[in-house]
Amino acid sequence: MSEQNCKELEIPPVALKAEDAEDLEVISALVQDAVISDRDVVFLKETGVLFMGISRYLWENELSEVDVANQSNNEEGQSSAHLRRHALLRFEGVDNVQRNNFETAFQDHIGEILAINWDQKESIEIQLAGGGSLSFATPELNCYLQDVGEEWPTQWRPSH
Repeated sequence: MSEQNCKELEIPPVALKAEDAEDLEVISALVQDAVISDRDVVFLKETGVLFMGISRYLWENELSEVDVANQSNNEEGQSSAHLRRHALLRFEGVDNVQRNNFETAFQDHIGEILAINWDQKESIEIQLAGGGSLSFATPELNCYLQDVGEEWPTQWRPSH
């Protein structure tokens, strides 16, 4: 896909706030398969804010299988019809972040988000590929997802 064709596919940036379970399901779906560096997870204990810089796969841009099959392939033969974009994932009112099997979820400091779960009481868990997770207490749900920058084409579509 040429750079010009990629520009024609521009997706408006996401800016969302989750205040309930339904909102969080939307954000969880949008960050599924996001790539994250363990160096981009920052918890500011004094302010109770957890920041995560992610490279999210733009699932909202998915083309139908027929459209993907009709896309031109790059030199390696992989379709470049898929897009990623940098984003910030932020939780406020966070207390006591626990890293569970965190090191095993990150190979060469890179991991992948599978889902965000909330028990609708006080606990949120961010599930990572490889069996790791981040979990933390929060008295109320205050989660924000903000895209930053332009999207870029990628050859690779996450598979489950």
